[in-house]
Amino acid sequence: MRLAGVKELKQQTMELLKETAKGDIIITAHGKPMAVLHHVTEDDLSDYLIEHDPAFKTKIESHRRQGHAGHVETETCRPESLGSFTALRPRQTWNDLIPTMPYRL
Repeated sequence: MRLAGVKELKQQTMELLKETAKGDIIITAHGKPMAVLHHVTEDDLSDYLIEHDPAFKTKIESHRRQGHAGHVETETCRPESLGSFTALRPRQTWNDLIPTMPYRL
C-alpha cells in the first residue's frame, strides 16, 4: 500500500491502475486521504458490487431480523426474494452484469 497525490493520479492514471495489482493505493488531496484505488478483477466484481450495495445490505438485514436465534425460515430467504441480485453469478462476465446492476457506474 502506498500514497499518491491527486496530481500524480491525474498525470499517471494508467500506471497507478496497473500498480493496484500489487496493492491498494491511497489517493490524497492536500495531504489528506480521499480515496483508495483497489484492484478488482472480473471474477471479483460481482462480489464487490453485492458487498457494497446499500439496497442489498438492507435486504440481508431484513432477512436476519425475520430469523429466530440465527435461524432464517427458508420461505423468507428464497433466492427469488432477492430480486435482481440473484442475477449476479460468479461465472458471468462484466458485459453480462451491466443489465442487472441496480445502479449506474
